[in-house]
Amino acid sequence: MTSAAALPWRWPLIVKVPALVTLFMVAVSAILTHQVLRRLEATQTTHFEELTAAYLDGLTSSLIPAVLRQDPWETFDILDRARNLYRGLDIRETVVAGADGMVLAASDPRRVPAYGEVPAHILGRFAAAGDLWMDETGEQAGVRRILLYQGRPIGSVYARFDVADLFGERRAVLWTLIGLNSAIAFLLAAAAYFSVRRLLRPIHTLTRHLHEGAHGIPSPIPIGRYSSGRSEFAEIFARFNGLVAAMQERKALTERLAEEEKIASLGRMASGMAHEINNPLGGLFNAVATLKSHGESAQVRANALGLIERGLIGIRDVVRTTLAVYRADRSARNLAPADIDDLRLLIAPEARRHCVVVTFHNKYSCGVARAERPCAAVGAQPAAERCRSVAGGSRGLARRGRQ
Repeated sequence: MTSAAALPWRWPLIVKVPALVTLFMVAVSAILTHQVLRRLEATQTTHFEELTAAYLDGLTSSLIPAVLRQDPWETFDILDRARNLYRGLDIRETVVAGADGMVLAASDPRRVPAYGEVPAHILGRFAAAGDLWMDETGEQAGVRRILLYQGRPIGSVYARFDVADLFGERRAVLWTLIGLNSAIAFLLAAAAYFSVRRLLRPIHTLTRHLHEGAHGIPSPIPIGRYSSGRSEFAEIFARFNGLVAAMQERKALTERLAEEEKIASLGRMASGMAHEINNPLGGLFNAVATLKSHGESAQVRANALGLIERGLIGIRDVVRTTLAVYRADRSARNLAPADIDDLRLLIAPEARRHCVVVTFHNKYSCGVARAERPCAAVGAQPAAERCRSVAGGSRGLARRGRQ
């Protein structure tokens, strides 16, 4: 399956623009190269035709008398002497035929003997291409000239030339154009890349700050060189910074309102607790004053103690309710030996009241590690038959304390 990154329309803009510039330059280079090569080919063909025409003109004026006399030796001598006269042409083969199509003489008699028919491969090339043909694969070319005497054809001349220099020049021009166009395309693509990168830098800056906004309030953009009025991004950045400032102001206002609401809630809670605790405290002070004044009366003491107990129960209920509602979660901790000692102190009066003897084995409270001797016994009143004895270890009490 083709990945999304391999699809051209999913490329980032910083890659698309250089790629488009490169493709445009390749297309323009291909068109220009084709036109240059066509013009070069036409120029070379014209130059070649002019050179061969000069060669055949001089050769024809010399060959007509020999062809009229059907003299192969003189014809061969003319062909042999003409080979060294035209240095601009690399003559490979020349064949002179009479009006009947029979070979009169050739520059290479062993390859094309006299008094034979003109080879089919020579006639075939001119039959397909006319009086001029060029073979790019073999890097050869050929021309044909009809010999006329008083307007009557008396024979024909077939010449073949080596044109490797012409095709070599074409290849050199082709590779030069490819290298030059490739260098220009690469330079333009690099220039397009850096230009687009510079142009898109403000957009990347804006995008980065917007991503910061996904995790909170974004920071304002330092406008810098975009602060001038000529910059298209100056107004965008200014509006973005205004939005960020509004968000920061709203956040500060929200935090201030939350703090004020928290303080108001604490005030209401403190006021409510003060009201709920103040009433029982008034009764407690009255009971204490009554005990101080009339404590010798059993009835007065009983009534005062009942009032004190009810007041303390009321205060305890208020404190419990407040702790249940407003107490923050705290991490649990294990009971310490000091907690067992505090527990012994707290339950001692209740144990005496119910005639219960509680014996503690707190093996860490006495400072002796892993000792099994009891540290203390609770209950000053002797144990009676009607009393129950309860013994507990520090580990069992610790478990009850966690529950």
